[in-house]
Amino acid sequence: MTPAQDDEPAGAPIASKSGSYTIPFEKLAQARSERDQFKARGDSLESENATLKAQIDQLNRSQQTNLAQAQADAAAREQAGAAPTSADKNLAIAQAAASQGVDMTLFGDFSEEGIAKGVAALVDQRAAALVDARLAQAMQPLQQREQLSAQQAHENAIYAAHADADEIADSAEFKQWVDSQPAFARAAVANVLQNGSAAEIVEVFSTFKGARPAAAPAASPAAPANAVDAAVAKAKAEAEQAVPVSLSELTGAAAGASEAERAQALANNPAALLNVMSGMSPAKIDALMNSLA
Repeated sequence: MTPAQDDEPAGAPIASKSGSYTIPFEKLAQARSERDQFKARGDSLESENATLKAQIDQLNRSQQTNLAQAQADAAAREQAGAAPTSADKNLAIAQAAASQGVDMTLFGDFSEEGIAKGVAALVDQRAAALVDARLAQAMQPLQQREQLSAQQAHENAIYAAHADADEIADSAEFKQWVDSQPAFARAAVANVLQNGSAAEIVEVFSTFKGARPAAAPAASPAAPANAVDAAVAKAKAEAEQAVPVSLSELTGAAAGASEAERAQALANNPAALLNVMSGMSPAKIDALMNSLA
């Protein structure tokens, strides 16, 4: 004989409907406890509903009787040409409220006292609603500023992490990356971009950038293709004239010329002459200048 579900051994895991998985016994115990609680609550609600129905039935009978009497009294005074009493005015308000869908239990049993209390409560409700409406209207500009401030902070946090966030979101590469994800991941990314926090959006963009291939390194200057090109390049470099550091290294003067003669040869090249003289001592410069005088 197969045991009933409630007779399963305590602590033993329960097989799922498909038989492919097992459900911990704690889950079964929790489900049974919730079932018992719901049943007890349902029994209690049924009892409360029965009591409430009886009260409503009694209230309806009282309302009908008292309402009919109040209407008859008001009509009699009107036919007699008497001014409406406060009870007549309250009755008119109650009837107008009823035509607008106001819950009639607000007026109790529709006695004169019950109608008066209901009208006072209705006035308070309308006054509170008016105050709430005016308060909401006054708060609207502040709420709009707060919303704009929160939106600005949200965007600032994203741009602080990814200054190119707009470019990423509009790029074909980002769309291709999203489309390449599993369906559940695509849905998650779409939800984050639409409703996510700044941190979540930053995480999506960072993940996208991390998945992209690294940029190719900048190309270095091409090496000579062969030995001949290398020799030509070396010769060209050696042919470049170095800046002279002494008069003996200056071009345009004979090898055995004196410093004064070499300086005279550079008269048309002030920059080279100044460069050479910058390495001389003051005494040597004075001697050179005296020899040129």
